[in-house]
Parts: sequence; C-alpha cells; structure tokens
Amino acid sequence: MKYWQQVLRENDPGRERMDAEIAARMREQVVRTGRGATRSAAVWPIRFALAAFACLVVMISLLATQRPVAVPDQDQPAPSVAGTERRQIQFATPGGTRIIWEINPDFTMGDTIP
Repeated sequence: MKYWQQVLRENDPGRERMDAEIAARMREQVVRTGRGATRSAAVWPIRFALAAFACLVVMISLLATQRPVAVPDQDQPAPSVAGTERRQIQFATPGGTRIIWEINPDFTMGDTIP
C-alpha cells in the first residue's frame, strides 16, 4: 500500500521540468525571506484600540444599567389605605406564570372570598 505523499511524488508532472539548482535557489530565497520577516508594528495599535473600545463599551453598559434609587419625600405623608379596601398585587414570572395576591386588611382566619 502506498501513502498519498508517495503517490503525489511519483505522479508530479513538474518533477522533471525543474532543475535541482533552480529548486535549491528557490528554497533558499523562501527561507531567507521567512527568517527576515518580522511582525508588523501596525498590529499593536489596532489591538490596543480594540481593547480600549471593548473596555469603553463595558463601562458604558455598567453605567447605563445603574438606576438612581428613588428616595421618598420626607415632607409628604405615606398614602393611607382604607381599612376595608381589598387590593391586588399582580406579577408574572419569567416562565409566564401569573401570580395574584389579594391583600385584605380585615382578614380573619375563616374568612372566605365571596
């Protein structure tokens, strides 16, 4: 069984066309160019700009989500609730379940809702 590399080498149409000296010069040129190549200095400013932009986005999102706490006015009295008035508190959970609480200030054990 032949490996694929051996099959490629045997069936290479350019094997006879290229002189060994020309191939050696080409390899030498490629290696010399590869060793002389350095990383571009222009990469770091781009990375720094992207990192600074990401930090800016995070800071703005953190500041935007902070909501000021509403402090009730000390001069105004709390709203009074009538003694016999029933109130409801309703909210929904993230799963879609609705919860309704009925607040009855005159509640006694054994009281039923009509």
